[in-house]
Amino acid sequence: MSPGEQASPSPEERLEEALAEFHERWERDSSLSVEAFLEELPEAPPGLREALETLLDLETDGGLGATLGPRDGERLPPAVGPYLVMGRLGAGGMGTLLMVRGPGEEKGVYAMKLLRKTLSWEPRARERFERECKVLQEISHPGIVRLRGYELDADPPWMVMDLVEGENLQELLRERGPLPPRDAVALLLQVTESVGFLHERGVIHRDLKPANLVLDAKGTPILIDFGLAASGGWSTMTRSGDLLGTPAYMAPELARGERATHLSDIYGLGALLFALLSGRPPHQGEPLSVLERVGRRRPPRLDASLKLPRDLRALVEKAMAFEPEWRFQGAAELGAKLRDFQRGNWISGLHKPLGQRLREEWRFYRPRLFLGAGLLVLALAVPLLSRLVEKARLRDLREALLSGTRAYLAEDWPEAKRMGRQALALDPGDPVARFLAGEETRSPLAQAAARLRAGDSSLALPLAQEAARRNPEAPLPAALLGLAAFRAGKNRLAARELVSARRLLPGTPKLLHFLALTKLRERDPEGAMALLNRALELDPKRPDSLYQRAKLWAGRKDFQKAYADIQSALKLRGKREPSLLNALASFLDGMGRKKEAEAVFREILERFPERPKVLYNLALTLDGLDRIPEAAKVYRMVLDRGPRDPKTLLALAWLYSGSQRETCETCRRQFEEHPKLLDFPAARKLLLEGVAKDGGRNDSILAAAVQIALRIGAEGDLAGLLDSLSRRKKISDRRLGRIVRHKRSLEKHR
Repeated sequence: MSPGEQASPSPEERLEEALAEFHERWERDSSLSVEAFLEELPEAPPGLREALETLLDLETDGGLGATLGPRDGERLPPAVGPYLVMGRLGAGGMGTLLMVRGPGEEKGVYAMKLLRKTLSWEPRARERFERECKVLQEISHPGIVRLRGYELDADPPWMVMDLVEGENLQELLRERGPLPPRDAVALLLQVTESVGFLHERGVIHRDLKPANLVLDAKGTPILIDFGLAASGGWSTMTRSGDLLGTPAYMAPELARGERATHLSDIYGLGALLFALLSGRPPHQGEPLSVLERVGRRRPPRLDASLKLPRDLRALVEKAMAFEPEWRFQGAAELGAKLRDFQRGNWISGLHKPLGQRLREEWRFYRPRLFLGAGLLVLALAVPLLSRLVEKARLRDLREALLSGTRAYLAEDWPEAKRMGRQALALDPGDPVARFLAGEETRSPLAQAAARLRAGDSSLALPLAQEAARRNPEAPLPAALLGLAAFRAGKNRLAARELVSARRLLPGTPKLLHFLALTKLRERDPEGAMALLNRALELDPKRPDSLYQRAKLWAGRKDFQKAYADIQSALKLRGKREPSLLNALASFLDGMGRKKEAEAVFREILERFPERPKVLYNLALTLDGLDRIPEAAKVYRMVLDRGPRDPKTLLALAWLYSGSQRETCETCRRQFEEHPKLLDFPAARKLLLEGVAKDGGRNDSILAAAVQIALRIGAEGDLAGLLDSLSRRKKISDRRLGRIVRHKRSLEKHR
């Protein structure tokens, strides 16, 4: 029989399949009779009736029921081998899974797999079970289930593994549907690392699919089934007519009955990513028809309606290539490409060589090529020449558009226009090229850019969305959409589009800068710092990135580095901008140079007297200099000139409650000289107003409120207010937890 043909199942195989099907259906419905089951079969294999009656006798007499674990109302065996049985986890065609407790010092809870008794006499089933034990015995990896022990001579044989509690990826896809590309890639990268570990030890898994991966409590995918794995000392069990595996995820060479290699697992990883991105297996249908399709036809492609990144689609296509030599040549190579995607880089090296394209044409579209020898030469030569010319044109067009986009984002308008004209010479109708060249002012892209420059993000956002819809492969519309979404407060949309643009334009400082700002909105200062560092490596002369990084250094209490960054930003700006000066003064205050900080704050206020934030910072500095009356005056100016900010209200309440008079001699004398500053009723009023305005959003506000309340005897008032805030209908769990925690702290110290 040729490798591409499939043998008809033998009578023994048909008998085995029928027994397994009957047992699974009988477990779901114990009223199923042998007669009813046989009537449904078009042709029963020899000996099936006798085997079914024997199986049913074993089930009803307690033979298998006692060994494999009972259904509702039946008795569990107290132990299997040295392990105490705690319950039943599930059952399948090969056996049953029990929850057991280890003997002696091994008091942990594990999963025990028992081979079904009706299969224990079948050599292939025992060989498969034995292989799984032997393979797992030699493996220790965090992404692979750990074997604890096994007994092949028991009746039935069993193995004990770590119990991985969680849902498998098949259940996850059934519940959630397709995963976002970044989540799918992150999951597959972990699986790829586990498979690479197996390949380094000469083990081929051969059955990679969502059902064989369980997400543990940390979200790590764990490989749990090695019944088809093959290692150096074991036969592959892919004999003619004895195909094992899951057709929907099977590599073409396995579907044809050929020997498995590590490249068969590369196909399996590609098929797994296909399922994660689309929510369905690569092939669907009856197993035999799927086998025929997998072994002879071109692998399927991801549906264009999924709107996946082009390079990610190409990665899946390469991993699932029909011929093994067309795929990634190892898990390490595939893992490197997945990491490129995670970092936001364009995945390179996915183009098909000319030889592969010709072989695909010959294999899958051979009838088209039998029009005659002369036509064949013509059909190959002319398209090849035109394809090479077109490929060069598209490459030059892409480079011109990318360079123009980089220049536009760097606000290098002459260079952007020059590259736009160069792109227009290659494609006069390209909308992005027309915009860059200044020849298009009425398109959604041009109008979105104009609205963004004017600061009108609310109108820029829908225009940018339309521009990105019309030009899904171009980085500039994605970048403008990301910027418009950020300025409109749509942080999730902004992050997604900026990542998409960054992958097409790696090493663009402006995109890195705004991605860092999205991280700050997500309260991820570490991620923001990494992106800002990268942006400043590429362009050290970005004052806005220096300013943001300086604030992050200050958040870490590293005021020296914050001071250095803000000084650099001021030099680059060439003028003393209020926001930069305010930051500089705050960092000087943090470094203990309060007199210098006061001078800078007063310099700002001379030019911009109506800046509440600067006034507030000046009041804090005066308070730190123990100039209590001046600080109180400035705090009151803040409340009079701007919105009554909770921080200002609490700061003034703290001052009215006595500030540092208990530990500071200068403060104590000033309160004696100005007795009206010690005003508990005013402190109470400001305290309650500040907490009510904050609504429990800020932990620091609540912590300060508790201290002030304990100091002035307003514990009952504050407790009542916190109780009222906690009963609001629309309140997040995080805010509620914060309020409850500080209320308990208040009650503890009363």
